[in-house]
Formats: sequence, structure tokens, C-alpha cells
Amino acid sequence: MATTTITNSQIFKHHLDRLKSSTLNKFTLASLPEWITTNTSINGELYSFHDHEYQIEISSDASRETIIRKCSQVGISELSARIALALCAITRGYTVAYTLPTAGFASTFMKTRVDPIIQGSPYLSSMLEGEVDNTEVKKLGESFLYLKGAQSSNAPISVPCDHLVHDEVDFSDPEVLSQYQSRLTHSKYKRKTKLSTPTLPNRGIDYEFQRSRRKFNMVRCNHCSHYFIPDYFLHVRVPGFTGDLREIKKTNLHKYNYVDAYVECPKCGGKPSLQPQHRKWVVENPGDNFIASGIQVTPFDAPNIITPGYLVESSTQYKRYVDFINFGLGLPTVDSDATLTQSDVDACV
Repeated sequence: MATTTITNSQIFKHHLDRLKSSTLNKFTLASLPEWITTNTSINGELYSFHDHEYQIEISSDASRETIIRKCSQVGISELSARIALALCAITRGYTVAYTLPTAGFASTFMKTRVDPIIQGSPYLSSMLEGEVDNTEVKKLGESFLYLKGAQSSNAPISVPCDHLVHDEVDFSDPEVLSQYQSRLTHSKYKRKTKLSTPTLPNRGIDYEFQRSRRKFNMVRCNHCSHYFIPDYFLHVRVPGFTGDLREIKKTNLHKYNYVDAYVECPKCGGKPSLQPQHRKWVVENPGDNFIASGIQVTPFDAPNIITPGYLVESSTQYKRYVDFINFGLGLPTVDSDATLTQSDVDACV
């Protein structure tokens, strides 16, 4: 009986070794979406881009630098973890340094996001080296994935890297993030990914986004074929309401039929479909020679998950409306109530 068990184990190991070898030869940066859906799972089923089709554009972008300006709760961090693991799996000797705002956040991310992905993947589990498997670093075959906090008390790792992933840039210490740059010096890949919900215009992730080839997921109206970028304040309509959407508060939300809110085409006034077959990624500034590829992700990119009605309701749940614009819509904005004007400065002097 023991002999049979050993034999079966050897057969399984041999099969995995052959699988790894074929994977290293088959997959490239451009085919990461296929690797992710073939080798990783979620909730017991193979990972799928269904209802998150916009993620295919992100995971197949082979640019040396990728900037993602995003709204919250649309699965970008989950996807980024899968991309990092996929790169470690298909590229021999590849080292990824993944940062989050704090060391505690990084540790939690490793336990709740990275570990479940590895545990749910026979391929990744077979690559995991038990002697280097903790809340800060994973060794997958000859590759490494580090997770670190990006705050003043956390020094960057002291090993060379091939890829830096900075998650939640706007809430990380910029000086610490800049120190990681030197970790790429001896890498032939020198790849960087930066993602975050934005805060102030031309700061943090918005600063990086403005200095990239900016891609937006445009809608092609299925009624008049007009292309446009969905805008919450310009295109969302609440039946029977003609005012500014900012006027809808928690105290008067019940007076409006917000559940049936919809996106209106700015040309024909129809209700265009926001489904993937009516979407197209378009570069806003194709003539610019920026190295970075910028991707804007809004709640309209996941229409089956986040409806216009939900957005209207969500806008009333934030203590500050600026937080809804930053987190709910994924756009930078200035909080007029918290901004010093020239007259304020003069008064202080």
C-alpha cells in the first residue's frame, strides 16, 4: 500500500513538472488572462472575467509601466495579486515587490488575498517552497513575491526586483515608494505597476495617470452609435428628477426613484447598453510618447455589479461628498470645504 502511494505521488509530481515546463514555454505577458483563468480559482471555481471584462485589458497590458486610476471595490487589488503570482509562475527567477500603505495592511493582504489564491491553485501550491512561506515573502519555484508596507517606518527590501507593484499609492509614503526604484537597476524587465483610488488632482496616482497614455473604456450607444465616456454628473438620470445629483442626500433620498436611475446617451437621449460588446478602450492622447500605459477604471466598467441606482444611493452614504467622488467614482477632486483660499492665507498673515 505504501509503495502505491509513493508511486502515485511521483506520477503526480512528474505531471506537474511537465505542466510547469509547458507553461513557461507557452505563456507570455500578453497571455496572462488565459493563465489566470486556467490556473487560479475563486470560491471553488476557476477564475472568470465574467462581469469584470474590463480586467482583461489590465491583465493583458504588457507595457513596462502601468498606471491604474480606479474606483474602489471593483476587484483591482484581487486582480493585481493574481497578476503578480502569474508573473512569478511563468517567468523563471522573477521577483515582485508588492507594497501597500502599511506593514499591517500588507500582512493582512497576504493572508486574505494571496494565500487563498495559492491554496486554490494546484499549480501554484506545487511551486511553493515551504521554507520561504510567510506573511512577507513567498518563494514560488525560483521566483519570489514580497509584500511590504510603504510607510516611513518600513525600509524597502534589500534585494533586486524585476517588478514593483505599488497598491494604494495615494495612501502610501511617497519617499518610501521612491526608494524602491533602485531595486530595479539590475533587472532586464524593470516593470512597474501603480494603482490607487485618487485623492487630489495632479497628486499621487492622478499625477502618474496624467503622464501616461490614458485609456478610457468608452461606450458606443447601441441606438445612435455615438461614442462617449460615461460621466456620473453628466449622464446619470433619475426618473422625475431634473436637479443636480449632489442635491440628493440621505435625508431626501426616499423622495426619488433612484432605483431606476440610468445612463443617458448625450447625443440621442436613449438608454445605451453598458455591456462589453458595446465598449471599446480608447487612448485619449495617442500622440504622446509616455512610457506608461494609464487605465481609468470607473463603476460604469462593471455595470452588472454596480448600477446607476446603487451609485446614487451610495453617494448619500459618505460623510464627505468628495469621498464619493474619489472612492465611488474613481476620480480626483478638491474638497472646497477643506481647501485654503488666498483670502484664508491673507487672513492668517
